[in-house]
Amino acid sequence: MARKKNRQPPFVMVYKDMLKSEAWEAISNPARVAYIHLKGKCITPNGGEITLSFGEMERFMSRHTFSSAIDQLEECGFIVKAQRGGLYRRRNFYRFTDGWRTYRKKADNKINSSAVSAP
Repeated sequence: MARKKNRQPPFVMVYKDMLKSEAWEAISNPARVAYIHLKGKCITPNGGEITLSFGEMERFMSRHTFSSAIDQLEECGFIVKAQRGGLYRRRNFYRFTDGWRTYRKKADNKINSSAVSAP
């Protein structure tokens, strides 16, 4: 069987309008890293439900940082929790949304990025 020529390696696509949005500017760098890893776990183009555990992200950030990053992503409209885990050792499942397009930064309500620290 012949190998396909011009096959690209797996990658994560982030749209330019997302990079220029107010929501992207409002989130911290650990939240951006968490978003990229969530997108990297996405297999189908329409998204679906994705899970990303604390254990998978421990190589990149602490549990507290990851928890704050997920909260920021939810607050700015990048993701929504489709299934809340925790009880009986169930996992959280996330779904991507376009809520970031309508996000508007408030002058007095800035996202608490001081709570997010490096590992």
